[in-house]
Amino acid sequence: MNEEREHQNMQAAGESVRTPRLKSSRRRQYSVKLDSSAPPLQTMRDKHVLIIGSKRVARNIQQELEGENIAVVMTPDSDSAFRAMSETTIAVIAVPPLIDGTLISTCKKIADRKPKVSVFVACGPTSEATSRKLYGSGVSAVFFWPSDREPLLRTMYRLSRPKLPSRKKREPQEIALQELVTSHLKTEASVLGKHVRVIVTNRYVMLAGRVDALWKVGMAETIAGEVSGVSEVFSDAILVAGHDALTDRSIATAARQVLKHTNEVDASTLAVTVKRGVVSLAGSATSRAELQRAVEIISHVRGAQRIEDWAVVTPKGKHRDQQIGKAVRAAIAVRYPRGNAEVAVFGGIAVLSGTVKKVSERRELAALVLRQSGVVKVVDKLRVAKARTVKPRSKKKTK
Repeated sequence: MNEEREHQNMQAAGESVRTPRLKSSRRRQYSVKLDSSAPPLQTMRDKHVLIIGSKRVARNIQQELEGENIAVVMTPDSDSAFRAMSETTIAVIAVPPLIDGTLISTCKKIADRKPKVSVFVACGPTSEATSRKLYGSGVSAVFFWPSDREPLLRTMYRLSRPKLPSRKKREPQEIALQELVTSHLKTEASVLGKHVRVIVTNRYVMLAGRVDALWKVGMAETIAGEVSGVSEVFSDAILVAGHDALTDRSIATAARQVLKHTNEVDASTLAVTVKRGVVSLAGSATSRAELQRAVEIISHVRGAQRIEDWAVVTPKGKHRDQQIGKAVRAAIAVRYPRGNAEVAVFGGIAVLSGTVKKVSERRELAALVLRQSGVVKVVDKLRVAKARTVKPRSKKKTK
């Protein structure tokens, strides 16, 4: 009976009311459209989302939210939106173009209003400068419609559902960014979306989970960092599987081999060391692009957990190191023509790696390299090959 009276009062006030429909969840669904002369909305008792806009995109968002059983209030301009706001308004979605005022000024007015209401923007793809201005005006998140349809609906659903006392309170901006980053990971890299969790604090994104290759960590960082509104991405909580089955020596050997057999990187001036799966890259490169390519190649090596880049970009220094390395390798080839030793020179420091037959040969090789012009220090990482033991043949018993 009371509901019929409220319905009649709203019709007498000149408001366009859609009759509530009951769904399986037994929750009422409203859609109220206010014109500029409508009085403040006071009969809406359920939590609802306020949409500012009159174009087709705004109506499409309204239909999508109603399909998720979320109450919606439609307003054509900001003036009627301010009158329609109440304590049950959980969020405001501004859909440009707006009839009165600019999008940024409208969002700023809503964000400064008390009690505070979270304001979101649903629009087409915009430039990074425009996104920064929107976030600076107090916008919680910017959704690109229709590509960000799923995260927008999930964000509104999470804001409209009852808060459990045992759960930690999450800010609307954190919920929106979490849904955006998760959706982009699932869309652009479906494998990462299944194994990487997203945690958002303020506008900082923490990625956690488990992947099978280091390059996937870099891909996840790139995808999350490209989401509008994200300040910084941390991926320290992502574990790379496969390191337990490999030794540091095998990882280092594989990294040196892939660098040696690529034409884009000169491995003769780069040194690779591995400790507990962490790959350290030192040396010199002619350009930042060459150094980045070396890091990218090493990230595909199985077992690499993280890469620490200590190399420097010095074109002149690299040319000098190349000349020293060429002279050192020529001297080694003359003295040990069948040897398996490799040399990398950076900053006048020669790093020896590979295998030798005897301990004495290892010492002689290090001394030979140190005598070469331009070499200031030798780092010996040579290994002595194990001698093969030949089992004596067992004599066959003669009958």
